[in-house]
Amino acid sequence: MPEIPVAGTAVPAAPVAGTVPVPVAPPERTGAPAAGTRQPLAGRLAGAVIGVVVVGRRSLAAAWRGRLLGLSAEAGFWQLLSLAPLLLALLGLLGYVQGILGADAVAEVQRVILDGARRVLVPSAVDDVVEPTVTAVLHTGRADFVSLGFLLSLWSGSSAMATFVNTITIAYGQRELRGAVQSRLLALLLYVCALVAGVVLLPLLAVGPSWLATLGRGTPAHRTIVSLVHLGYWPVVALLSVGLLSLLYHVALPQRRPWRAALPGAVLALVIWLVGSFVLRTYLTAVFARTHAFVGLAAPVAVLLFFYITALAVLFGAFLNAEAERYRDERR
Repeated sequence: MPEIPVAGTAVPAAPVAGTVPVPVAPPERTGAPAAGTRQPLAGRLAGAVIGVVVVGRRSLAAAWRGRLLGLSAEAGFWQLLSLAPLLLALLGLLGYVQGILGADAVAEVQRVILDGARRVLVPSAVDDVVEPTVTAVLHTGRADFVSLGFLLSLWSGSSAMATFVNTITIAYGQRELRGAVQSRLLALLLYVCALVAGVVLLPLLAVGPSWLATLGRGTPAHRTIVSLVHLGYWPVVALLSVGLLSLLYHVALPQRRPWRAALPGAVLALVIWLVGSFVLRTYLTAVFARTHAFVGLAAPVAVLLFFYITALAVLFGAFLNAEAERYRDERR
């Protein structure tokens, strides 16, 4: 018995004789690719380049809104103000342990400090400011130098560290999560830890390569060890610097982030500092070598600009880390 269609329903049309049914295309898929599929290498590279450009542009905008230039100048001023008492405290403490380290080790520390200063500062700044202070204090170790210098260094140095801590929290939008007293105490603690790290690391960086170079003396492997020490010294220093910067970015935040999230900003800060120090040294050497009337200003100007570049590099690294994290959250 034929089926009777219900009222209101469409009756399918009968196929016309001699025609071929036209296949209907399946609906077009939209959205993310299926699980387990990967984009081509070219697509991933293009996405990475776009991400770098977007994060860089956002970092510059955020740094400008966050007064990066003004805060870098503030931190540079406090660093300059704490330079003399810092050297008095740090080198004075090294002078006290001269009996443990030995006179040769202390002399090697002095050489490393001066060589490092000559790489980033103009000669007049090293000859007029750094070298006399290092020579006078490192071989003295007097109690009044350490006590008075340490107290002055705690005040001015912790002020510079407080600028770093506050700016890092501003970059992440966490400034209101920690009070002013807590920020100052944290900055003081970080500054004291930096002093202790300096007392430990300076002799290691100064004496360590010489000690390693003596290993295997008189054997065929000695030449290879010496070459490895010379080749690996500055990479080790660079890795140590990146690690310390990452530690600063990590502990400065009230709401901590994973350690690896701080690495991009730390690497960029180190690159900016190296390039900026080289450009500054080249510029000041060229300017003050031709203008003898302003030679007396070379030392303070060079040191102040050096600290300004240091603060600028460290603080911009924090803005980069914050914007990179926001970009990753948007992509998820």
